[in-house]
Amino acid sequence: MSSEPLMKTIGLIGGMSWESSLLYYRLLNETVKQRLGGLHSAKCILDSVDFAEFEVYEELCVGQIRPDSKAGAVDTIRHLARQGAEGVILGCTELGLLLGADDSPVPLFDTMRIHALAAVDCALPSEGAAAGPPPASP
Repeated sequence: MSSEPLMKTIGLIGGMSWESSLLYYRLLNETVKQRLGGLHSAKCILDSVDFAEFEVYEELCVGQIRPDSKAGAVDTIRHLARQGAEGVILGCTELGLLLGADDSPVPLFDTMRIHALAAVDCALPSEGAAAGPPPASP
């Protein structure tokens, strides 16, 4: 029997609002339960950022990022990694404009990039497959 854990711990920097953070949390857990069955749920650590206090959105709108804004986001990722996260989902799509792989000690999952790649996969199917949207979740 392998000593490797069944599942890695996922870090999640919440979305722009608590409502979107809740959606990410629900989808992560529903997907884990669907794949593993039973009482399984995602091993995850959520950092729900209060974006009312985080000015990066306004900075990105005018193309000017202050170093302290980026440093705050990097600190959040490092905190999640210290807590055991083995990868971090950037739940707010704007964070991918601010951060890159070099800013993190663990893999980052940039939701803006994931959305864009899924849209291209839908528009340009692989050889032998039909174009179309992925199946809707329940």
